[in-house]
Amino acid sequence: MNRIAGYARRSLSCLTLAILVACNKTDIACLTEFPPFAVSAASECRDGSLTFERGVLSEGSLYLDGKKVTPVSDEVNGLSSGTHILRWVHEDGCVLESSVDVPKRGFGSRFTHASRVLAAQCGSCHGGNNPHAGIDLNDPCRVAEQAERIRARAVEGKPSPMPPAGPMPDSLLMIVELWLRSGGGTAY
Repeated sequence: MNRIAGYARRSLSCLTLAILVACNKTDIACLTEFPPFAVSAASECRDGSLTFERGVLSEGSLYLDGKKVTPVSDEVNGLSSGTHILRWVHEDGCVLESSVDVPKRGFGSRFTHASRVLAAQCGSCHGGNNPHAGIDLNDPCRVAEQAERIRARAVEGKPSPMPPAGPMPDSLLMIVELWLRSGGGTAY
């Protein structure tokens, strides 16, 4: 029993010594605050974003809710509303965690009206269990994702006009155009 206790004591001393050597490094100065960021609200769709100070994220790796994310131009897009956990692993090994609340934003009135028009005018083909071209225009979040395609097909008729039976009535087309001219997002 004494021999085992002696080995345990020596192992513990070695472990403690190894930790002290690692902890006494003076060349690592860990940040104490998470890198600054701005949050944009999200609607019922995944359209919120985090925007970080320019260049900060190039100095480490960012994890969102446990999954590594690859920010584009210091921005993380496609966030749903709610609380998310951010972990930033700096290139020198320091790890910082923060939670972020992405507030919920309702759909804007132009988007709401346009998505209703598109569901009524296009939803018979682009909806249901097997929507044409995989585009379900009965789902408001899919409408927002397809704004440029809707502009090309329903408004400009390129490469071919939609709906195929003929253009929407002008009064309904104006509702879709107004939403698209506002930016084609969910907040308008």
